[in-house]
Amino acid sequence: MTSLNFAIVIPTYNRINNLKVLIETIDKQILPKNINLKIIISNIASSDGTSEFLSKEIKKRANFLIFNEPKDQDERQNLFYLTKFIPEKIDWVWLIGDDDYLWDENTITKVCEEITKNEDIFLLCVPPVFRSNGNSYTEKDTIINLTTKYGFHELICWFSGTIMRRNE
Repeated sequence: MTSLNFAIVIPTYNRINNLKVLIETIDKQILPKNINLKIIISNIASSDGTSEFLSKEIKKRANFLIFNEPKDQDERQNLFYLTKFIPEKIDWVWLIGDDDYLWDENTITKVCEEITKNEDIFLLCVPPVFRSNGNSYTEKDTIINLTTKYGFHELICWFSGTIMRRNE
């Protein structure tokens, strides 16, 4: 398996306890040596201690990139900052909500295996319907056909299930 530069991208706002759980599940991941993982977090305007927590975390971790701007009061800008903050060398980006978590210690490895098996894809969706019932399979089709089959909200709107090539 070739080397893969993979980023987990997390917008956060006033959910320090949820964010800590997510980071703990990322820390428990068992990664092969060919996966280079970056964790990119944007925190804007949090007033619950998130800024202070992230300031400490960035000092402990080499693979963290954090945009931590507690004075910016427009929390809707998190996604804007994240898109500007992702390094050029990243191949794939997984956008995860700060209130989600990785369900198994091999989650990132499994996702990266799917990516490398299907090199022609630019978007990988893990909709809640598949996560919640334990199904695991690959389905390739156009976004229009998949949203017709599963529903737009189920497939696309749950951004924590969206993994895409960086340039997308």
